[in-house]
Amino acid sequence: MENIPIDKLSETLGVQNAESVKHIGSIGIGKNTTIKRLTLGGVHASLRIAAATKNELNFFSRTFLFTRIEGTDTFINIRSTAKRLGLTHDEVKDLAKEGKGKLTEAFEKRQAVLSQYEDIVNQYTLDLASRKLEKEATNENAKVTTALTPEVLLKTIQLGFKKLDEIPDKDIFFSEDLKQMHVFTQELGRGTFGVVSKTFDLIGKTFVAAKEAPRFQFDNPMSQEIEEAVSPQSQERMENEIFILKKLDHPGIQRAPSEITTITNTKGVKKTIYQTQLMTGGDLKINKIKLSPQMEKFYELSPKKQFQLFQAPVEGLAYTHQMNIVHRDIKPANFLIKVNDQGVPSQIILADFDAAEENANQKPLVISNKGTPFYMPREENNTLEQSDVFAFALSLIEIFTKGQQETGSSRQGTYPQTKENNRLGEKNHRLLMEKGVPQEMADLLMEGIGPKDDRPTSEQFKQRYNEILGRM
Repeated sequence: MENIPIDKLSETLGVQNAESVKHIGSIGIGKNTTIKRLTLGGVHASLRIAAATKNELNFFSRTFLFTRIEGTDTFINIRSTAKRLGLTHDEVKDLAKEGKGKLTEAFEKRQAVLSQYEDIVNQYTLDLASRKLEKEATNENAKVTTALTPEVLLKTIQLGFKKLDEIPDKDIFFSEDLKQMHVFTQELGRGTFGVVSKTFDLIGKTFVAAKEAPRFQFDNPMSQEIEEAVSPQSQERMENEIFILKKLDHPGIQRAPSEITTITNTKGVKKTIYQTQLMTGGDLKINKIKLSPQMEKFYELSPKKQFQLFQAPVEGLAYTHQMNIVHRDIKPANFLIKVNDQGVPSQIILADFDAAEENANQKPLVISNKGTPFYMPREENNTLEQSDVFAFALSLIEIFTKGQQETGSSRQGTYPQTKENNRLGEKNHRLLMEKGVPQEMADLLMEGIGPKDDRPTSEQFKQRYNEILGRM
C-alpha cells in the first residue's frame, strides 16, 4: 500500500482537522501496511491512526495491535493509546466502542490532568525530564509526560515524602477547604503555648514554619463523648500574636503569621496552626551540655559579625517601643536564627509576641504568668518598657558568655547589676571581655541590666549599639 497524502488520509478515515505531528513520519506494520501519526482536533499528540480500513490490515495487526473507533473506519493503536491514557488494553477497547466523541473527551481530560500535575512533578521531584535531556532543560515548550494516572502520581509523590529521612510524621495534613496542605518535617522549637515546626507547604511549594497550639481532651456532657480542642489560653495567645504582629513591619521582627487554621490528616489527627516566618536555624536557647549546630556556627563567627546579626533585633526593639508595643517575654529562646546551606547564620529576628501588649509601655511590671521571671528585673517600679530592655541585654549577655554568666536570680526575677559596684556585675563584665566582646559593648550590655534609673531606653540602647558597632 502506498503512502497516502495527509489531506487525502483525513478524507479516507473521516477525521476532521487531521494534522501530521512534527518530527513524526510514517512507519510500516506488517508487510503492506502504512501508518501515520495524526492529531484529532489538535489534541491527540501521539494517537496512532491506521491509514487503512479494517480489510486492508493484516490479521495480526487488526487483532492484537489496533481497535476500530466505533462509527468510523479509524483504527487506533491499542498499546500506544493505553500508555498515553494510563489505561489497560481492555479499557482502551471499551472506550473505542463508545465512539470518537468519548475517545476525544478522554484525551482532552488526560491532557488537562497532565498540565495540572506537570507543575507537581517539576516542583516536587528532581525534574527527571530535564536531567535526561539537557536540551529540554532550556526549551520552554518542553513538557513533562507520564503514563501514570493522576491518582497513582499523587500517591507516588506522597510515598516519596514518606521515604524522606527527615520526616518523622508520614502524613499530609490539610485544611477542610484544601487551601493549606502541610508535610511536617522537623520540630524547630517548643514552649508552653506551642510547638514550632518546619513544614513543606504543598500549596505554596516551599518550606514554611507552622506554630501549633497544644490540644487537650475533655468530656462533652452534651454528646457524652471525649472531644479534643485547643486550650482557651493558647487560642488567646495565638490570636494576640497575630493582632500585634499585623501592626509591626520591621526586618528585625518576626513577620505577621497567617490566620489560625485547623488541619487534619487521613487518620483524623488534628493540628491547630498558623503559618509563620521560617527561620531555618531554630532559636538561640543555650544548651550548656551540648551546643546546637547553629550555635556552634554562630560562635565561629567574628565578634563583629555576631553583633551585626543582632543589629536588626536591637533596632526592632526600639521600633516596637515607638509603636507603643512591649514584648514582655524576651529571652534567647525567642530569638530565631536563619542559616544558609552551609549552616552559617545569616539573619536573627526577635519573635514570639504572644505575650505582647499594646499601649502598655509605661505600665508597671508585675511578675505574672506573662513572660519568664528569670529575664525580669527584680526591682520595684520598673515599667514594661524598661523590663524589655533588661531582658534584651540579659539575653545577649547569656548568649555571648555561652550561658556562663552569674545572675543571682530567683523566681521573682534577676537582680540588676553594675560592673563597678556589684561582685556579680564585675565578674560578668570580665567574662564578656574574655569571650571577645569589646569593652564598649560589654559596658553597654551591663548598663542594660543595671538599675532602672541608669538603664538606657531602647532608643538610647540602639544608638549606642550602632555607634560601637561602627567602630568595631
